[in-house]
Amino acid sequence: MIREQQYINPIDFELSTALGIDLPTNGPAGATFKLNYLSIDQAFANAKNLLFTNKGERVMQPNFGCDLQNTVFEQVNEDIVELVESNIKTAF
Repeated sequence: MIREQQYINPIDFELSTALGIDLPTNGPAGATFKLNYLSIDQAFANAKNLLFTNKGERVMQPNFGCDLQNTVFEQVNEDIVELVESNIKTAF
């Protein structure tokens, strides 16, 4: 059986250094922002931010986002599934 090699980002060992802001942004105990200290948590927050943003919503970045809100209440069929998949693949 082959073991999968795991890579640990060296910045994850510095627990006093925050890598970014988590979503939702409300932090514990009335703090302004909830911070991420692990790279995997920040990658998950970045992916969530990309999925929830519509194209043209970010200032000076008109191509950032997935436009998933336009397809939320559409009937599920092959065309919509292909559109959502292509939007997500293009955005990532």
